[in-house]
Amino acid sequence: MSRTTLNREQAHLAYGPEFVQFMMKGKSEIELNAAQRVLLEKWKLIKKLKFAPFAYEYVYIVADDTAGQFKIGMTRSPKSRLSALQTGSTNNLRFVGLVIIVGQNGRNLERSIHAEYKRRQAHVKGEWFTGDPIKELPFIRDFATLNYRGSVTSLSDAWDGCEPLVALYSAAHRDTANAVDMAKCRADFMWVLGQAEKGVLTVLS
Repeated sequence: MSRTTLNREQAHLAYGPEFVQFMMKGKSEIELNAAQRVLLEKWKLIKKLKFAPFAYEYVYIVADDTAGQFKIGMTRSPKSRLSALQTGSTNNLRFVGLVIIVGQNGRNLERSIHAEYKRRQAHVKGEWFTGDPIKELPFIRDFATLNYRGSVTSLSDAWDGCEPLVALYSAAHRDTANAVDMAKCRADFMWVLGQAEKGVLTVLS
């Protein structure tokens, strides 16, 4: 992903003294990746307690190996979503892949992929489709990155985009309920990171 370089004066004018203090840490310049730029566009919302770092949208692929089907859905809390799906199914379900979305295109991407699989006549019901989801991951990755290029981020860029903002956010919202929300969003992302490191799921980017 492309990066933008800011010097201290530019950063101060664009994002204010808190950004310079917590993000630049004495540096004369800082490089922002695409995920960071999206989040920093929302810094005014962050300051108004309406947005938290790590508040990504995730388009996920869940496999039901027993039925030979897979589900494509969207969530902001992947760990909780998988737990809820498993509670409602007698078959073993597992995340096999997901797309990390910065911004608010998760639902649009989800619906676009649904439409493509319906066109292929692979639709079973609701958000469920027939086939081997592992074999479908390359197609879903290519479809997402081609059609939603500006919204799809890699795992490493997602981490770089958010983790430095945690201190900034916490400083702005110390001792508020929003700090709890930020911690939950971060925990969801850390769960995704852990699952990816274990090889349990693939982040498609």
